[in-house]
Amino acid sequence: MTMTSTLCPSYFEYSDNMDTKCLVELCILSRCCTDAIDQLPADYMKVLYRAILNLFKETENDLSKQGRSYAAYYVKEEFKDLVRAYRVEAQWAAKGQVPTFDEYIRNGLTTTVYGVIMAASFLGMEEVAGVEEYERLKSNQKIVRAGKMIGRLMNDIVGHEIDFKKEKKERNSRDFQAYRLLV
Repeated sequence: MTMTSTLCPSYFEYSDNMDTKCLVELCILSRCCTDAIDQLPADYMKVLYRAILNLFKETENDLSKQGRSYAAYYVKEEFKDLVRAYRVEAQWAAKGQVPTFDEYIRNGLTTTVYGVIMAASFLGMEEVAGVEEYERLKSNQKIVRAGKMIGRLMNDIVGHEIDFKKEKKERNSRDFQAYRLLV
Protein backbone atom coordinates (compact mmCIF):
# COMPACT_ATOMS: atom_id res chain seq x y z
CA MET A 1 0.00 0.00 0.00
CA THR A 2 2.83 2.38 0.84
CA MET A 3 4.40 1.80 -2.58
CA THR A 4 1.17 2.63 -4.39
CA SER A 5 0.71 5.74 -2.24
CA THR A 6 4.22 6.86 -3.16
CA LEU A 7 3.97 5.97 -6.83
CA CYS A 8 0.87 8.01 -7.67
CA PRO A 9 2.14 11.46 -6.66
CA SER A 10 5.60 10.65 -8.02
CA TYR A 11 4.09 9.79 -11.35
CA PHE A 12 1.90 12.87 -11.67
CA GLU A 13 3.39 15.67 -9.60
CA TYR A 14 7.16 15.30 -9.63
CA SER A 15 7.72 13.95 -13.11
CA ASP A 16 7.89 16.80 -15.58
CA ASN A 17 7.37 15.21 -18.98
CA MET A 18 5.98 12.21 -20.82
CA ASP A 19 9.45 10.90 -21.67
CA THR A 20 10.17 10.49 -17.98
CA LYS A 21 6.83 8.82 -17.41
CA CYS A 22 7.48 6.46 -20.31
CA LEU A 23 10.88 5.60 -18.92
CA VAL A 24 9.44 4.83 -15.50
CA GLU A 25 6.88 2.58 -17.13
CA LEU A 26 9.51 0.86 -19.25
CA CYS A 27 11.70 0.16 -16.25
CA ILE A 28 8.93 -1.07 -14.01
CA LEU A 29 6.93 -3.02 -16.55
CA SER A 30 9.48 -4.43 -18.92
CA ARG A 31 12.43 -5.40 -16.84
CA CYS A 32 11.90 -5.09 -13.13
CA CYS A 33 15.66 -5.30 -12.70
CA THR A 34 18.35 -3.14 -11.15
CA ASP A 35 20.06 -2.56 -14.53
CA ALA A 36 17.41 0.03 -15.36
CA ILE A 37 18.12 2.23 -12.31
CA ASP A 38 20.96 4.15 -13.94
CA GLN A 39 18.72 5.06 -16.89
CA LEU A 40 16.35 7.00 -14.67
CA PRO A 41 16.85 10.77 -15.00
CA ALA A 42 16.04 11.87 -11.44
CA ASP A 43 17.36 10.75 -8.07
CA TYR A 44 13.91 10.49 -6.50
CA MET A 45 12.94 8.04 -9.26
CA LYS A 46 15.99 5.92 -8.55
CA VAL A 47 15.09 5.75 -4.86
CA LEU A 48 11.47 4.87 -5.62
CA TYR A 49 12.37 2.26 -8.23
CA ARG A 50 14.99 0.66 -5.96
CA ALA A 51 12.44 0.49 -3.13
CA ILE A 52 9.90 -1.17 -5.42
CA LEU A 53 12.45 -3.74 -6.58
CA ASN A 54 13.55 -4.46 -3.02
CA LEU A 55 9.96 -4.92 -1.91
CA PHE A 56 9.29 -7.36 -4.74
CA LYS A 57 12.51 -9.28 -4.05
CA GLU A 58 11.90 -9.56 -0.29
CA THR A 59 8.31 -10.63 -0.87
CA GLU A 60 9.37 -13.27 -3.40
CA ASN A 61 12.05 -14.61 -1.03
CA ASP A 62 9.67 -14.83 1.92
CA LEU A 63 6.93 -16.48 -0.11
CA SER A 64 9.22 -18.98 -1.81
CA LYS A 65 10.23 -20.27 1.65
CA GLN A 66 6.54 -20.95 2.26
CA GLY A 67 6.09 -22.59 -1.14
CA ARG A 68 3.88 -19.70 -2.29
CA SER A 69 6.04 -17.87 -4.82
CA TYR A 70 3.01 -17.70 -7.13
CA ALA A 71 1.54 -15.05 -4.79
CA ALA A 72 4.42 -12.63 -5.46
CA TYR A 73 3.81 -13.01 -9.20
CA TYR A 74 0.16 -11.96 -8.84
CA VAL A 75 0.99 -8.93 -6.68
CA LYS A 76 3.65 -7.83 -9.16
CA GLU A 77 1.23 -8.23 -12.08
CA GLU A 78 -1.41 -6.12 -10.32
CA PHE A 79 1.23 -3.47 -9.65
CA LYS A 80 2.21 -3.47 -13.33
CA ASP A 81 -1.45 -3.03 -14.29
CA LEU A 82 -1.60 -0.05 -11.94
CA VAL A 83 1.44 1.58 -13.54
CA ARG A 84 -0.07 1.07 -17.00
CA ALA A 85 -3.30 2.74 -15.84
CA TYR A 86 -1.39 5.67 -14.30
CA ARG A 87 0.38 6.10 -17.62
CA VAL A 88 -2.95 6.31 -19.45
CA GLU A 89 -4.10 9.05 -17.05
CA ALA A 90 -0.79 10.87 -17.50
CA GLN A 91 -1.24 10.76 -21.29
CA TRP A 92 -4.75 12.18 -21.01
CA ALA A 93 -3.45 14.99 -18.80
CA ALA A 94 -0.51 15.78 -21.09
CA LYS A 95 -2.81 16.03 -24.11
CA GLY A 96 -5.54 17.89 -22.24
CA GLN A 97 -7.83 15.05 -23.29
CA VAL A 98 -11.12 14.30 -21.57
CA PRO A 99 -11.78 10.59 -21.91
CA THR A 100 -15.23 9.20 -22.52
CA PHE A 101 -16.99 7.97 -19.43
CA ASP A 102 -16.39 4.36 -20.44
CA GLU A 103 -12.68 4.97 -21.05
CA TYR A 104 -12.35 6.80 -17.76
CA ILE A 105 -14.13 4.10 -15.75
CA ARG A 106 -12.37 1.20 -17.49
CA ASN A 107 -8.99 2.71 -16.63
CA GLY A 108 -10.18 4.08 -13.29
CA LEU A 109 -11.15 0.67 -11.99
CA THR A 110 -7.44 -0.13 -11.97
CA THR A 111 -6.31 3.19 -10.46
CA THR A 112 -8.52 2.56 -7.43
CA VAL A 113 -5.60 0.32 -6.38
CA TYR A 114 -8.20 -2.29 -5.36
CA GLY A 115 -6.45 -5.04 -7.35
CA VAL A 116 -3.07 -4.37 -5.75
CA ILE A 117 -4.57 -4.12 -2.27
CA MET A 118 -6.54 -7.36 -2.64
CA ALA A 119 -3.59 -9.27 -4.08
CA ALA A 120 -1.33 -7.96 -1.31
CA SER A 121 -3.97 -8.78 1.32
CA PHE A 122 -3.99 -12.37 0.12
CA LEU A 123 -0.31 -12.61 1.08
CA GLY A 124 -1.30 -12.90 4.73
CA MET A 125 -3.97 -15.53 4.07
CA GLU A 126 -1.69 -18.50 3.64
CA GLU A 127 -4.22 -21.34 3.93
CA VAL A 128 -7.10 -19.44 2.41
CA ALA A 129 -5.67 -17.71 -0.67
CA GLY A 130 -4.15 -20.03 -3.23
CA VAL A 131 -3.73 -19.83 -6.98
CA GLU A 132 -7.48 -20.23 -7.50
CA GLU A 133 -8.26 -17.14 -5.41
CA TYR A 134 -5.65 -15.06 -7.22
CA GLU A 135 -7.04 -16.21 -10.56
CA ARG A 136 -10.53 -15.25 -9.43
CA LEU A 137 -9.28 -11.77 -8.54
CA LYS A 138 -7.49 -11.47 -11.88
CA SER A 139 -10.58 -12.63 -13.82
CA ASN A 140 -12.34 -9.44 -12.71
CA GLN A 141 -15.66 -11.06 -11.83
CA LYS A 142 -18.74 -8.95 -11.20
CA ILE A 143 -18.15 -8.74 -7.42
CA VAL A 144 -14.56 -7.56 -7.97
CA ARG A 145 -15.66 -4.97 -10.55
CA ALA A 146 -18.38 -3.75 -8.18
CA GLY A 147 -15.84 -3.23 -5.39
CA LYS A 148 -13.56 -1.37 -7.77
CA MET A 149 -16.45 0.78 -9.01
CA ILE A 150 -17.41 1.81 -5.48
CA GLY A 151 -13.77 2.65 -4.80
CA ARG A 152 -13.49 4.66 -8.02
CA LEU A 153 -16.61 6.72 -7.38
CA MET A 154 -15.74 7.38 -3.72
CA ASN A 155 -12.19 8.35 -4.69
CA ASP A 156 -13.48 10.76 -7.32
CA ILE A 157 -15.94 12.39 -4.94
CA VAL A 158 -13.29 12.95 -2.28
CA GLY A 159 -10.71 14.00 -4.88
CA HIS A 160 -13.15 16.48 -6.37
CA GLU A 161 -13.84 18.00 -2.95
CA ILE A 162 -10.12 18.31 -2.16
CA ASP A 163 -9.28 19.74 -5.58
CA PHE A 164 -12.15 22.21 -5.39
CA LYS A 165 -10.82 23.50 -2.07
CA LYS A 166 -7.34 23.84 -3.59
CA GLU A 167 -8.82 25.31 -6.78
CA LYS A 168 -7.13 22.73 -8.99
CA LYS A 169 -9.55 23.10 -11.85
CA GLU A 170 -7.52 21.05 -14.34
CA ARG A 171 -7.84 17.78 -12.39
CA ASN A 172 -11.42 18.55 -11.47
CA SER A 173 -12.35 18.96 -15.07
CA ARG A 174 -10.74 15.73 -16.29
CA ASP A 175 -12.42 13.55 -13.68
CA PHE A 176 -15.80 15.18 -13.70
CA GLN A 177 -16.02 16.10 -17.38
CA ALA A 178 -15.90 12.37 -18.05
CA TYR A 179 -18.93 11.99 -15.78
CA ARG A 180 -20.65 14.97 -17.38
CA LEU A 181 -20.40 13.35 -20.81
CA LEU A 182 -23.02 10.88 -19.61
CA VAL A 183 -25.60 13.57 -19.00
